[in-house]
Amino acid sequence: MIQAENIYKSFGNLTVLKGVSMTINTGEVVVLIGPSGSGKSTFLRCLNGLEPIDKGRIVIGKYVLGPQLKNRRSRAIDKELNLVRTRLGFVFQSFNLFPHMTALENVMEGPITVLRQSKFEARDKALALLEKVGLADKANSYPAHLSGGQKQRVAIARALAMEPEAMLFDEPTSALDPELVGEVLAVIRDLAEDGMTMLIVSHELSFAREVADRVVFMEDGRILEEGAPTQLFAHPKKDRTRNFLRSVI
Repeated sequence: MIQAENIYKSFGNLTVLKGVSMTINTGEVVVLIGPSGSGKSTFLRCLNGLEPIDKGRIVIGKYVLGPQLKNRRSRAIDKELNLVRTRLGFVFQSFNLFPHMTALENVMEGPITVLRQSKFEARDKALALLEKVGLADKANSYPAHLSGGQKQRVAIARALAMEPEAMLFDEPTSALDPELVGEVLAVIRDLAEDGMTMLIVSHELSFAREVADRVVFMEDGRILEEGAPTQLFAHPKKDRTRNFLRSVI
């Protein structure tokens, strides 16, 4: 589904990703963990072209993203980026909902604007997705009237409305009050049970232990260790992984 090969990414003199390689298979749930500043969120942003890479390549189905994205913008590159982004749903830390649109309108917007669906088709799909995330009764509410957990669930429904083949979650619970975390994780858990391919950046290690097929530990822009949750959490091979887990569990 997704293959990243030897990815490098710098911002000025700061090198954030230092040769990251990862393969995510169809139906696999991979949770990316590590200390703040290790490059996890940047890696997700590179996967769907929000950040152009300096070196390496990213293969998503038949599409290849490489350093050529730094030379934006050409119509051909824009078209390829848009096609990639329709395959990958992205859920941000801070929701990024349109404040002037209701929950229903937020979910409908992408299918109407990008997928050229009719308003009737997009509305039916949006209502079904809001029901899936437990927010059918909030369809006509504006983001200002929703809790953080409800906003994030609308954001998940909005990403799903684009019919993605995989989902990227960038610390989806980090901006939430502790009592609201569970409702968002429950939605992601349901997606995992449905077989959705997912890459999740998260500090919720108990959740990672429950839903992940594989856990990847990043440090200083590199992947230091990866494995099944039972192996990595119980018997990490690297001292740095062991020290990190000891500090957060």
